Amino acid sequence: MKNELYNVVTGKDILTLSDEASNPLIEDFLFEKDYVLLVAEEKAGKTIFAQQIACCLTSGTPFLGSLDVPKPVDVWYFATEGKEDDLKDRFIRMSKGVDLNPDRLKLIPSRFRFNTREGRECLRALVNRYQDCLPKVIIVDALYRAVKGSIKEDEVVNDFHHIMGTLSHECDAAVILVHHFRKPTRDDTGTYVNRSDDDTFGSAFLKAAVDHCFWIEKCRKDSKDRILRCDTQRSGNIVDNMRLKLIQPDPLYFEAVSSMLEEKHKILTLMSAYKEGLSVSDIEFRSKIARTTIYRTLKELLNEGKIGKNGGKTKIYNIIRGEYV
Repeated sequence: MKNELYNVVTGKDILTLSDEASNPLIEDFLFEKDYVLLVAEEKAGKTIFAQQIACCLTSGTPFLGSLDVPKPVDVWYFATEGKEDDLKDRFIRMSKGVDLNPDRLKLIPSRFRFNTREGRECLRALVNRYQDCLPKVIIVDALYRAVKGSIKEDEVVNDFHHIMGTLSHECDAAVILVHHFRKPTRDDTGTYVNRSDDDTFGSAFLKAAVDHCFWIEKCRKDSKDRILRCDTQRSGNIVDNMRLKLIQPDPLYFEAVSSMLEEKHKILTLMSAYKEGLSVSDIEFRSKIARTTIYRTLKELLNEGKIGKNGGKTKIYNIIRGEYV
């Protein structure tokens, strides 16, 4: 039952994974009941990115044009900063380039702190009000405005995680927290030190509690481009590096920029030698390409109509347009 404070797993169930463990909400990016942290420096577009996640989830259209969304789901978007009309304006401009189903989205401008009695009461009221259409994904943007107390304090952060864990459990939902980096630092020569998700502002428990942590950085050579990275992940099946281009101002959205020309050539050449087709495991073994990169490359090749797939649980991929040269 949803209101139980603990579970007891015994016998053969200890050795059995639930189906939900492998059910993607966004292929190679977000799975059911995931607890995710999205961080970026100021003006990197993390709110635009988070709103685009919401759009694609509600409409069931591919995220960033390349990551499948198997089915549309309901989303709650807690906006703890910014003006309501500004958020609406972003969704309006974004909807011109990315499909959005507003009937599946609850935009919730909020002025309460989640880890307070008032916050718990507000969350309880929302769950009771929408108990027949609870969300599958909850987005909190921005994290620092959702927490009472210093997010540098472990106890404060752990209390917030507990609240979000309870909300996730009651809604049977994945959670995405949108946060920011600490200020950049320079080395002895005055050069900015390279970023990583260790630069997340606040307690170390912010990152320690999540299933994976995405971070976005600006490209130095092109002000419109960003790099999406995921260095910290528990499952090993999350996209770990992706170049994005920001389309703005109207429409407003990110699109993936292919950086896998070499991987495409390698995989297509490999497939041309195996007419019967190859599984992802076969490709990984023979090509030595990382599995997450293989999935992304195959997705692009499928979208381009250069390969096909068939089979049951284990998919087999092969070239469908004759010999590859």
